[in-house]
Amino acid sequence: MNSGKGLSRNRSSSEKRRNHNRVPLGTMDTANLERVKAERAICGTLYMVATPVGNLADMTYRAVQVLQNADLIVAESAEHSRRLCAHYNIRTRLLSYNQHNHKAKAPKILEQLRAGRQVALITCAGTPGISDPGTLLVSQAFEQGIQVLPIPGAAAVTAALSAAGLRSDCFYFGGFLSPRPGKRRKELLSLAAMPWTLVFYEAPQRLPALLADLLTTLGDRLGVIWREMTKMHEEALRGPVSVLREQIRDREIKGEITLVIAGAADELAQQCLPDDELIDRIRKMLEKEGKGVKEIATHLALEEGRAYRQIYKLALALKEKMKP
Repeated sequence: MNSGKGLSRNRSSSEKRRNHNRVPLGTMDTANLERVKAERAICGTLYMVATPVGNLADMTYRAVQVLQNADLIVAESAEHSRRLCAHYNIRTRLLSYNQHNHKAKAPKILEQLRAGRQVALITCAGTPGISDPGTLLVSQAFEQGIQVLPIPGAAAVTAALSAAGLRSDCFYFGGFLSPRPGKRRKELLSLAAMPWTLVFYEAPQRLPALLADLLTTLGDRLGVIWREMTKMHEEALRGPVSVLREQIRDREIKGEITLVIAGAADELAQQCLPDDELIDRIRKMLEKEGKGVKEIATHLALEEGRAYRQIYKLALALKEKMKP
């Protein structure tokens, strides 16, 4: 493929300088403003490049052009990304950057950017910076006045949502919930009253436990399990959470999972609003039973199907008012 205009090694230094100076510098203190302006004139650009979530044919032309012309590709897994690079004849040097080594690798990457190198960040699948440490690198780049540009493409969260048949005008993306059962249930309870569609990523071996917790905390809502999206063995299961549990009960689940769950019905959202009876119960548990705020929130959320976070905040406020 021909090189894209967005990232060409043949651009003159004056053109690079003009392109960088067009970018708003944002809010920063006066002492750093002139320094940042000077550095940006020679700094490279960090490109956030989306790659396919499974099917290599989903790669965009612009993404290929950027990766081919970059000075360095920073990949969540260099070994995994070599297949993508080989498929599109991308010969750019790869450097691994992930949750295990990001603290050690970030300074080296930022040094390359400050020296004028063009750096592309990719994840194993989909859009970088979503549920991965790419967010930290972007934040550090902005802090140092380095330009960051998105190269849009595939993302599992939006792909799954678009084909779920559930409300999509407003949704909540929870990424990966905690692998610890107790903490995971608390996280779900805090979402109980949310009327928006919920989207999660999950490891296949934890899917049965997550569905069980969803049924306990949020009720038997409509949901969609997307497995191995866009790949050869792609599969979608749709139905109430109780039905989804039965469908996978005796199966060995493999592959990447994206789960889409319907938001709370209007009547449930109304039930989660504080009322006099709830306030009296919390006050009694604080005064007469001597229970802590976390214990009260957990107990009432499980017993009454209310939002954990809402009860926690209410109990904390009542406790503060009761202080002499």
